[in-house]
Amino acid sequence: MSNQIGSLKMGQKFKKTPAGEIPVDWGVATISDLCQVNSEVIKESTPPDTQLKYIDIASIERTGSISIPKDMEFKDAPSRARRIVKAGDIIVSTVRPYLKAFARVTDLSENLIASTGFAVLRPNPNVNGSYVYQHILSDSFVKYLEGRMTGSSYPAVNSSAVAEYQMPVPTAMEQEKIGRILSEIDTLVDKVVAEIKKTKELKNGLMCQLFTRGIGHKKFKKTSIGEIPTGWELVELGNECAVTKLAGFEYTKFFQYKTDGKIIALRALNIKGEELDLSDVQTIDLSVSNGLLRSKLFEGDVVMTYIGNIGDVLRIPESNRFHLAPNVAKITPTAKYHSWFLLRALQSTIAQRQMRSLTATTAMPSLTMQQIRKIILPKPSLTEQDEITKILSIAVDNIKREEEGLSKLLTLRAALMRVLLTGKVRVI
Repeated sequence: MSNQIGSLKMGQKFKKTPAGEIPVDWGVATISDLCQVNSEVIKESTPPDTQLKYIDIASIERTGSISIPKDMEFKDAPSRARRIVKAGDIIVSTVRPYLKAFARVTDLSENLIASTGFAVLRPNPNVNGSYVYQHILSDSFVKYLEGRMTGSSYPAVNSSAVAEYQMPVPTAMEQEKIGRILSEIDTLVDKVVAEIKKTKELKNGLMCQLFTRGIGHKKFKKTSIGEIPTGWELVELGNECAVTKLAGFEYTKFFQYKTDGKIIALRALNIKGEELDLSDVQTIDLSVSNGLLRSKLFEGDVVMTYIGNIGDVLRIPESNRFHLAPNVAKITPTAKYHSWFLLRALQSTIAQRQMRSLTATTAMPSLTMQQIRKIILPKPSLTEQDEITKILSIAVDNIKREEEGLSKLLTLRAALMRVLLTGKVRVI
């Protein structure tokens, strides 16, 4: 890819077209000019016992990634399983297209069938499929579809809207080079994503091992959460930590969200995994936070979501910057339970399984403060808590480094798409 990027040159002359401003020697065509759209469907007369491999919207694990198709017989297939798909086809979800459930099919299997929730594009013989696919992934294509969605609860577009999209068409040589450059970055992205997934699986396995077997123990005892070292205790969270929430009267009487407040009111949407997401914040005055010490957050406190997407936890990194908002619990450990260990313990299968069990019968998953206080956790010595935390921190740091690398790749990809797909930068 480095050799190809070295061959880039700046475009010079442009013209205005329905597809935007493009080089004067490029053309414009609709997707239906470049591809067959929904060209093959499985016949109703197909023998009932015909084996199919079915791709539905849920099969798109992420943009560009298709999970293993579902094996089924034609007689058992849903009525939407109708579009025949072949290797090289591009599938475009017409339902909630802003989620970008798009992919290029690489599966060589026979009887591959996609849901009618996809528009299936089959590039014509003289068209570079990689180039078309890269344009499908562009922001301009998604914005075009968003402007043609109908329906509020189930927003979707017709396949005809996909077919009518107008896109720039470079020379055949440039199509091939643009497609190859961006596809090679996609390959790198896929490798990094696979590495992140593998590292997370290793971390989860390590957590399971450390929170049940500890470090260097030889003797174990049976408990309600399984075998643990004989020297460990089982404790209820409420006996080792203070568990509180923002009281209703605190919220209604004192909370007045400000655009210029000094303290961030930490809401559930600000807790992503164990990371702070401050892209959308509400703030309150420092005086309000100082007047509500019960729900004020300090460094070392652990917060946890308890309504909706329950069980996301985060350790507060600094004092005098955050305050509890509704739907988030504050968990303050004692000196006998280190906060970093508490964070990892609440992320563990041991704790998460208990939370799921408590919310399994409710339409809107939620936990009460009393239920949170009853969560049972292992309690090693403080020394072993620190040792376990250090081991897990290495795995967490590795994941962060890999995710930072992925972010840089995606930034590079987005930048190249903006200039290559519009001809602002040309390939020789």
